[in-house]
Amino acid sequence: MAKNMNKSFKSNPETVYEAVRKVIADSGYTVLNSSRDDFTISFNTGRSMSSWNGQDLTVSLFPDGDDTNVVIGGRLAKGGTALTGGGSQLFAWGEKDKLSKAFLENIEKILPSIPTVSSSADQATGQSGSVAEEIKKLLTLREAGVLSDSEFEAAKTKLLND
Repeated sequence: MAKNMNKSFKSNPETVYEAVRKVIADSGYTVLNSSRDDFTISFNTGRSMSSWNGQDLTVSLFPDGDDTNVVIGGRLAKGGTALTGGGSQLFAWGEKDKLSKAFLENIEKILPSIPTVSSSADQATGQSGSVAEEIKKLLTLREAGVLSDSEFEAAKTKLLND
């Protein structure tokens, strides 16, 4: 029986989660279940020459200091069609391992192009806002009459110089 595969990436789990979502979408796979809170996504790879119903795979992310450990595993998708006589397939000739390895390689390729997503810890401490977002908030306050023009300019200058 094949084992789960794993690989560690130098990024936070929120950013790796977005990379996983993009690889799934780019591959044309069907998402079965996802939980951003638990950092897990389950998906089906679809019919192939090796499996009638595809593979049901699950990707789980585990924070490890400044890294994120990605674990992928699964099994043949169950079910049958009129074509297969309603039964389930018994073997997929190593397809899960091939798909898992390719999936991890695709995450590695795409991860540098994914913008860094703030971690939950950053959001909890209020560090998630960008300078542009903070300036937009200040602009809203100025338009509402809460800040004067000079207060707005002073706050904006402070943000840009920090």
